[in-house]
Amino acid sequence: MLNFVEREVSRDRLGWQERLHSKIGEAFVIEGAANNGGTETHLLGLLKYYQALVDGGPPTIHHFAPDLHAPALRSRVSYIDVAPEDPSRYVLQAHQPSPFLGVGEELTGRRVLDHPLQRNALSCISEYQRCARLAGPEYALIDQHLTNGAGADSIAVRRTFYRLLLPLVDLDGQVVKLAYSFRRIAIATPGVV
Repeated sequence: MLNFVEREVSRDRLGWQERLHSKIGEAFVIEGAANNGGTETHLLGLLKYYQALVDGGPPTIHHFAPDLHAPALRSRVSYIDVAPEDPSRYVLQAHQPSPFLGVGEELTGRRVLDHPLQRNALSCISEYQRCARLAGPEYALIDQHLTNGAGADSIAVRRTFYRLLLPLVDLDGQVVKLAYSFRRIAIATPGVV
């Protein structure tokens, strides 16, 4: 069980979600080989790669290249541009595919607030701001059952996953980008909640 330091629960007419934030050390336990059939998860590989680059603070965006140094991570790392002071201007980059139409790679290049599930977007912005402000990695367990409304064009998402956020700095030492990846634990059939 995750030893969390912060718990966020939200419920409204568009669904519910629970986000459990943990100390980064929990990732070494939960993502380690002992808990995953003898093999470390890609999240632990990413965290180890990140920590090898850390020398008194987050690595620069120029030194962080997991796709070159750890090819297994090539398609598993996405980014958020958090350079703008206004969080409504944060932009998703290299967003990972999703079995849920409307919330996968089609969000690449779009603002976080353009995410069709606004409950998720608002929670993510808050977490991105905190990670950038604290300039330290964040690890969380997220359980969601969300929709953006009813009707033929609605999106419904039911998923549980672990997410790792990693801050990256520019040459002035300011956090300007977050790298992230996730590992699904459970996922419902797309469109069914």
